[in-house]
Amino acid sequence: MKGTLKTTEIFLDRERIKLHPRSHTPGRWVTDQSDYPPEKLAFLMATPTWCRKKAAEFGPHTEALITAILKEHAMRTSAKAQALLRLAEKYSDDIERVAERALSYGATRYRTIKAMLEKEITSDQPTGKAPLSDLGQRFLREPAYFGREVRHD
Repeated sequence: MKGTLKTTEIFLDRERIKLHPRSHTPGRWVTDQSDYPPEKLAFLMATPTWCRKKAAEFGPHTEALITAILKEHAMRTSAKAQALLRLAEKYSDDIERVAERALSYGATRYRTIKAMLEKEITSDQPTGKAPLSDLGQRFLREPAYFGREVRHD
């Protein structure tokens, strides 16, 4: 590899195989889009609309999850949406169940959803409320404890 003020050159067996313009911002690099394989380039060029359309192919819960993620700020969260879509391809049999569960918990973090997919958290748990830890269970109280009787008419 050889760097000048304006370029970075990459060599293999003394033959230049790539020439890139050099970035002058620390931590930032310049990538030639043509270096990516077509399937990876498709994700790089993906718009929020494309992400929602792709998510709809997996089902309504996946689409709703991606829509919720993109609602935060579509251009900033599109990489997160794309990463989740790659997970959806890998776990296509489970993504709808996990997306439904993630939505019921309000979970939109990539790491959370990935963990749910990897641990195969499925519909055998009740939706709507997150399971409590042992410590959380110790703090549960009946409604009467709070001085007001709850009526179930």
